[in-house]
Amino acid sequence: MIETTGYGCPVDCAKKLLQNNGIVKFEHIRITDSGLEKGKCPTTKENIEKIAMMGRSALIPN
Repeated sequence: MIETTGYGCPVDCAKKLLQNNGIVKFEHIRITDSGLEKGKCPTTKENIEKIAMMGRSALIPN
């Protein structure tokens, strides 16, 4: 399972929510680590591909 936080949550609220409810088998990615900023980036094919690549990298480590 991949869990993603919202764009600008530097304290990883979604990750902590899952952990606090006993869900521990997941990979965590923070979308803002890709350089996208909350409220400042359009939904474009390029941005979606960037986030999808982050997800793939989390699931399939090098």
